[in-house]
Parts: sequence; C-alpha cells; structure tokens
Amino acid sequence: MVEGQDMFALTPQQARMLRGGAIGLVPQNAGLALTPTMRVGRQIEEALALHAGLPRSERRERCFDLLAQVQLGDEIRRIAESYPHQLSGGQQQRCAVALALAGEPRVLLLDEPTTGLDATTRTGLLAMLAGLVEKAGMTVVLVSHDFGAVERLCDRVAVLYAGQIVEDGPTSRLLRHPRHPYSAGLLASLPRLDDAALRPAMPGQRPAPEATFLGCAFAPRCPSASLPCRSTPPNVVAIGRSLVRCHTPLTQGWLSSADRGVRKPVPMPVGHQLLAVQGLAASYGSRRFTLTRGNAHRPRLPDETIPGLDDVTFSLRRGETLGVIGESGSGKSTLLRVLAGLHTPLAGTIGFDDGIDLTVSVARRSRDTLRRIQIVFQDPESSLNPRHTVEHILGAPLRLYFGLEGPRARHRAAELLDRVRLDRGYLNRLPSTLSGGEKQRVAIARALAAEPDIILLDEVTSALDVSVQAAILELLVDVQRERNVAYVFVSHDLAVVRAFAHVVAVLRKGRVVEIAEADYLFRRPAHPYTRTLLAAVSTLSRGHSEPVEA
Repeated sequence: MVEGQDMFALTPQQARMLRGGAIGLVPQNAGLALTPTMRVGRQIEEALALHAGLPRSERRERCFDLLAQVQLGDEIRRIAESYPHQLSGGQQQRCAVALALAGEPRVLLLDEPTTGLDATTRTGLLAMLAGLVEKAGMTVVLVSHDFGAVERLCDRVAVLYAGQIVEDGPTSRLLRHPRHPYSAGLLASLPRLDDAALRPAMPGQRPAPEATFLGCAFAPRCPSASLPCRSTPPNVVAIGRSLVRCHTPLTQGWLSSADRGVRKPVPMPVGHQLLAVQGLAASYGSRRFTLTRGNAHRPRLPDETIPGLDDVTFSLRRGETLGVIGESGSGKSTLLRVLAGLHTPLAGTIGFDDGIDLTVSVARRSRDTLRRIQIVFQDPESSLNPRHTVEHILGAPLRLYFGLEGPRARHRAAELLDRVRLDRGYLNRLPSTLSGGEKQRVAIARALAAEPDIILLDEVTSALDVSVQAAILELLVDVQRERNVAYVFVSHDLAVVRAFAHVVAVLRKGRVVEIAEADYLFRRPAHPYTRTLLAAVSTLSRGHSEPVEA
C-alpha cells in the first residue's frame, strides 16, 4: 500500500505514473536506470517533463540543480552532455539518484546507492538525502551492505536472513547491541579503520533460495543453537523497541573480534619487482597531446580531452597488494583498464616481469601474458555472458589456457566455486539467477581459474555483505600466500584497504598525490586530500562506539 493505494490493484498505466512520480527507484546497477543511447541531461529533462510537469525553458536549469545536489561539483555541464558509458561508476550512480529525484517522489527506494562512491562524496550524498527526509518529509527505504550509510540515514533497521526479517529495531540500538546472532555476526565481520587486520568471516554459508527448514534458518551457522532451534520455527519476540525472531535472543555481544581470532595482515612481501609503471598518462576524448616545455616525457593534456591519468608512477612486487583509493572519477578504474590492455595510454611505460611491454593493447599481448594478468570488474553484470551457465563461464579460461575439457574442467570449476564459497549446484545456473554478490564471486573464480601473477580488482567487495566480503578477502589472502599473486586493489572502503593492502596510492584527478605503506599512510597521512578522505569515514568503520540507552 502506497498512500492508501494497493500497488497490485493498479493498471499498468497507473503503476507507471506512480513509479516515476510518487515512488522513485535507484537500482544497485546504475546502468539499469540510465539509457545508454541518451545523454544524461536529456534523460533527466525527460523525467522532469513527464513527472514534474516543468516547461521546456526550466528543465535545463533544474537538471543542473539536481546534478549539483548529488555532489557532482563543477562537472555538471560536462556530465549532462555525456553518455552513461563516458562516466565512472560513481558518477553513474549519482546520476541515477538525480534521475529518481527528478519526479519529486514521496517514497524513495535506494538499492545500494553508495557502493561506487568515495568517502567524501558518500558523506555529501547521504547528508543531502537526510535533508530531503527532514525538509520534504520523504520516506526512504535503503537496502545496503554499507553500515555507515545505514547509520547516517536510517531511523530503523530490519535485518533479513533467508527471506525473513530476523531483527527490527532502532538503528543506534541494533548496530551497537544486536539481539539476533546473525545481526551480531555481520557486525563482527565489519572491518575497522582503527584496526589494521582482516576479520574472519561468519562460519558456514547462507542457505539456497529453495531450501526448507524445520526450525530456524540460521541454526546451522549459529554456535549457540539448541535442539528447539533446529526443530521449531522461532516466534517474534519484543525486547524494548526491537523485534527479534529467535529462541534465545542475545543479551550481550556475540562473536566479537577477540573471540573469533582476528587475522592479522600479511607481512610486507620481499619478492622481486613484477610491475614498473613510469609517467603513465591516459585520457578520454581526443588522442592528441602536447609536451610540457622542458620535460619531454610528461604530456600536457589539451583542453578537449577528459583527463584520466597524469604522470602516474609506482611499482609492484610479487605477493604484494597495492591499494588504490580516491574520489569517484579520479582515474582508479582507468588505471586498471590500462594495465589490462583495455585502454591505450597516451604516454609512459609499463614494464612487466622480464621486460614485457604492457602499453600495448590486449589484442597485441601473447596468450601467456593474458593469462598472467587478470581483471575483475566492478560490475559483474556486464562481464558475465547472460546466455552461459556458470560452468561454461569458469570453463572458458580452463579450456583456453590449460586445455581442460569435460569432467576434468567440471571438477576444477567445482573446486573454484568451493573457494569463493558458492555451492557446486551453481554450476548449472545462469547469471540472471544470481544475486549481485554471487555474480561477483563467479567473476573472481573466473580470474583465479587462469592462475595469474597479477589480479586487478575493481571494487570487488562493494556488492557483498560484510561477512561474504570477509570470506572473499580471506580467500584472496590465502591465494596470495599459496601462489605469491600480486593485487592492484581499487576500493572506496578505506577500512578494507587498510586491512588488505600492503601499500596504498591515493589518486586525485588522475594524479598520485600520496603513496606509502598502508599502516603508515593511515596513521600519518601527509597530503590534505588523504586526510579529508579519512575524516569522512563513518563512526562504525572507525571502531568508535556511542552510548545508547538500555
């Protein structure tokens, strides 16, 4: 029921008008909300005409106002004239929010709206949304793995497990004193900026969608489960202002980091240099460039280009993880695409291992070089063939690089699913039947299938809940220990970067403004921009607690 109207009783025409006007939706994948063949500004103006009834003369200015509201800064005119594919993931996400707000909805549905955003942009966007709730009386339903966003925006939190709400209560109470073991397990897996360590994942796996239970669905993973938990469905009980579906609700914290044995980060590697990047420059738009006077090795990008990277220099050793952080649009994904051969640089050198030149495109790289450098994209939706089963997707690198066919390939694909904590039954499933997090795990498994030397990881944990995220990070650390794999790890989650990376590079507008060992950089940031990023991290990620009423 929305304002007294039964959504299932509406005609298709009535539902369309309600969805664009009274109800706004921001999907997890911004690509689903933005038409790829239309410029962003035109799409927003279309929504303003249809749902806000604005005359043509007012639409353009209102479009710019909306893009400014969603923290797109001084780039709003360029972004309005851009197609979605010309924008970064974070910019696409904010454009999707602007599009949803164009109809001035009274109910706003947000599905993971902060996953592609850096800490400062995320803080500004959440403040804007909180202001709309307060001033316009807008109702917001937020689906998120981002506990910081939940903490900032939500009055109440409902925790879902196996299709049921297992706990529902005030945000501050639930995030600091959870009553259900699953809620507590999630919070115990949350990485913290003040603790340079990986937190172990919750034991076990979530049940398959078709699974049935005599008792509590969480009982197989709960260390305090008793016989009634396994044989009788739990009732919902009220504890203060919280509702909990549990036979034995918690009276204090459960599965704390101390109880579960926090895994310390891997020591700094001592392997030889695997990758050497010097003076790297890349851009979008015109491919012409001029040289700065007095420096023949450093390009100066002309006005008609959109800068991607400018004079980027770093090295990577075997077994080392380089974390790359920075605002949305700063060039992080562009860096990975250049290293993978998917984007040709304008200038600079990329030396790999024994003198292999990586400035050439992917089409000119040898098969062995392709195998040794794998990439996992931020959006698995666009990198998994929707017509192929998981077995076929994982079998492709096994056939190409190792000649595995038939039962041998299927057995190896099943082992890869085990490693990324997916049931072997997923081999026969299509990507459309998987959640965003499950698709990402399949994409990671495909990269591991090639047994590479370097894996380029672009926001690979952004679609995962914190427990699965912890499991994936454990997996990546184990693979690194076993095979001495190096990672270039792009992420907006600074707490994850601190726990996972050995060295961190900070990108701003395509340039590396600071690079240092992770522990040193997070304890003593030297650049003002780095300090701004760290200051924007939520209280929960920092590991601070606030007193709440009993």
